[in-house]
Amino acid sequence: MKNKRITIFETAYREDPSRLTTSNTDTLWLPLVKSKTTESTLGINQDGDWVVEVSGDVRIIREQKSFLFCIVFLEMSFADIKNYIMDHTNGINQIADIGDIFPFVEIIRFVLETSTSDYWLELAMNWFNELNAAEKHVLTPALDEAVMGMYLHQKLKHRMQRELKKLKVST
Repeated sequence: MKNKRITIFETAYREDPSRLTTSNTDTLWLPLVKSKTTESTLGINQDGDWVVEVSGDVRIIREQKSFLFCIVFLEMSFADIKNYIMDHTNGINQIADIGDIFPFVEIIRFVLETSTSDYWLELAMNWFNELNAAEKHVLTPALDEAVMGMYLHQKLKHRMQRELKKLKVST
């Protein structure tokens, strides 16, 4: 997947180098999606790493806790994100699966494993419903752990339990 992000970066770089900016650490990056509610922008750098710009500071997402800066993207739909990426990369035809270049699974996992907020967990479950079966199975341990949380409201807990039941039946 990282190779696909590098290819997209290189293609967009050749097609429109003005989209690239330089951060304080001189990292070239390609903005892909701008949050509708904050000044956050998620993109990829020349090495295929995800990067997020928050208040003018570009951070490379190298570890799970860095996805904290990305949860605001949960407020956007899959379709909005895909359209935004297609618009901002001139519809690069290498995008066969948007999940290859946007960290849907990683953001959902982060929220399932760390959040105690029903708001973010509900949004993560909305994205979860959009994932394919293989991606859902990857998230089964995180979803299983989240269901055990004492902080969940009953409606959300039951929603998660239904998803787990569907996943166990399909295996």
